[in-house]
Amino acid sequence: MSTPAASNESSTTAAETAHPRRTEAEAAAEAARLIAAAYSPDTHTPTAYRDTAPLPDYGSTPPVHQPDRRLVPEWAAGVAVVSVAVGCGAALIGAGIYAATAGLAQLTWSGVAALAAPFIATGFLVVAIGTVIRRVRTAAPPITQHHYQGDVTHHHQTITTRGAIARTRIKQ
Repeated sequence: MSTPAASNESSTTAAETAHPRRTEAEAAAEAARLIAAAYSPDTHTPTAYRDTAPLPDYGSTPPVHQPDRRLVPEWAAGVAVVSVAVGCGAALIGAGIYAATAGLAQLTWSGVAALAAPFIATGFLVVAIGTVIRRVRTAAPPITQHHYQGDVTHHHQTITTRGAIARTRIKQ
């Protein structure tokens, strides 16, 4: 029969048996070894690898559709790019005009802006016309053609739901 006093005869705990205590000299030697290992250059472990094998022209994996999830609409990105280009062009034209006339007429920056304004307006007009043309082209719905092989059955149903309490009518 074991008594509490009998179970306490051994004063070692599970942590002490798993990690026996070291002397000060052993602890200092182990610490010095760990520090030296941490700061020593590890020459046998590569940090980068370049595979020089040639890539195949095509593989056995079929192509996968990549959905286009842009945060900005395509037309807005196009307008932004063209606006930046027009602004840079107008600034360069204005700087050229200023440089050409600096010695002759002593133009001010407001005079340069007045001379560059028609170029800026022309650029924005070109952007606006291009946007309108692109929208007119994309306004028509795309033509969808379905090619079927074998027996085909078409089911046409018109489903109408109206009201706060949904009342659905199916017409065939």
